[in-house]
Amino acid sequence: MYYIVAEIAENVWRVAHDVVGLAKNVFMLDNDVFTRAYDVFICHNDVFDSHNGLFGSKYIKYEGDCHMANNKTRPLSPKLLQEDLDSFAALEAIAGYTPANADFSVAKGTQKKTSMETAQTKSVQDAATAAASRDDEIAAQWVFHDFIIGARQQVIAQFGDNSNEKQAVGLKKKSEYKKATKKKTP
Repeated sequence: MYYIVAEIAENVWRVAHDVVGLAKNVFMLDNDVFTRAYDVFICHNDVFDSHNGLFGSKYIKYEGDCHMANNKTRPLSPKLLQEDLDSFAALEAIAGYTPANADFSVAKGTQKKTSMETAQTKSVQDAATAAASRDDEIAAQWVFHDFIIGARQQVIAQFGDNSNEKQAVGLKKKSEYKKATKKKTP
């Protein structure tokens, strides 16, 4: 059943690919518009391409970047983040940049960059606070552990080595240990 669905999806992809190619020829679209339309098909086809290579690069040719990231739960690599910052710096330097979609204006980009930097700063501060809290927790654990060791010694001193109180605080009674035996030499 899965392979039948895969075959149907491949055929749908081929038809969509042919339609985009036909649109380029019939409407004489310039390469920039064609590339953008092709990228949209590629972006939406990533789902098909990821299924164990059933729709491999035989039918899919990547001719441009997809416009948006798919997996937004993993952090960006430092290299990719630096490339984004470099691109934004170059975008700020372009004098006549007025995008058709106002969401991609330099002002909006500046807001998003500031928001990202604020989140990064908060994350670093939270990590430092968490590390300090962890150190405090460990120190408190050792103080408590030292208290328990001392309290056990006090129980032994007050009630003796073979008392039920010694057993109650998690120690063995002296009578529960095996007596030492000598080894017989042949």
